[in-house]
Amino acid sequence: MSENCNYAPVEKVILIDDRRIEIYWGEQMRRADNENDYLVKYKGEVQELVHWTSDMTWDYGTVYQKESMRTTLSLVHPVDPECAGEVTVQVVGKLTDVKDRPADNEKVYQTVYQPYYVVRKKRNLRHCSKSRRKNNTGRSG
Repeated sequence: MSENCNYAPVEKVILIDDRRIEIYWGEQMRRADNENDYLVKYKGEVQELVHWTSDMTWDYGTVYQKESMRTTLSLVHPVDPECAGEVTVQVVGKLTDVKDRPADNEKVYQTVYQPYYVVRKKRNLRHCSKSRRKNNTGRSG
């Protein structure tokens, strides 16, 4: 995403499943783990975010992962991933990056669906397990 250099850069905003949104920042951020600093809408309606507490798993709720410069937002109610384009995120809090640039509070980011967990189908390997037999003429077939 092209960004104004006066603001903390956002690289992408993606929906990874029916309840989680990830914001990838271009710099280390401060205060990026408070759900009250984000406004999420689905089909125009404000969505409630989960407040993370220490008794929850690390990957649920609103958390900032410093090593990946990523904020994960968790929705209380699921959305349809097929409608990811109708999920928007706006930073409304006073977040700054380590260069003291504020987040752009005017920009509304539309999410794109990029599933985190990809279910792979088993390939049919039956055709690989049979060896071709040579007939009496020496030709395969």
